[in-house]
Amino acid sequence: MRIIIICNYYVIFLMQTEKGFKMNEAFCEKMILADSLGVRLTYCPDCNIVELEIGAISLRLNPDVIQRMANIMMKASLQLDHIEAVRAIKSNQAEQSARMQMTH
Repeated sequence: MRIIIICNYYVIFLMQTEKGFKMNEAFCEKMILADSLGVRLTYCPDCNIVELEIGAISLRLNPDVIQRMANIMMKASLQLDHIEAVRAIKSNQAEQSARMQMTH
């Protein structure tokens, strides 16, 4: 039996032997997936964990969760773009209406 304990920057492997458990430690060799403006995504293949760092906040997630988060973020970004576009149109219409009232 093998138990893996994931700590901040290293992995502890517990291997069962006849005399109990034997502990081995190994530092995670993280690969940088993306790094921009205080946001970083790293991946540890031994742990199969993606770490999302936003400033001082760090989330350790399964790779499939990162994919779902990316899809959700894209949908939210598109929705915000739509909201901003509608707001700009309404603002332009209000300005034009005010100008027309001033000229009459």
